[in-house]
Amino acid sequence: MSYINTFIRVAADCPAHMDLPSMRWSRRNTTAILPGKTAG
Repeated sequence: MSYINTFIRVAADCPAHMDLPSMRWSRRNTTAILPGKTAG
């Protein structure tokens, strides 16, 4: 739970970084890869 809270705090602290198209693409890519990693 603390990890999620930390991630939200970091995202709120860096709104400019989260708005970057590259960050959006990497986040989409990570969410697509994460389920496979968890299952594997």
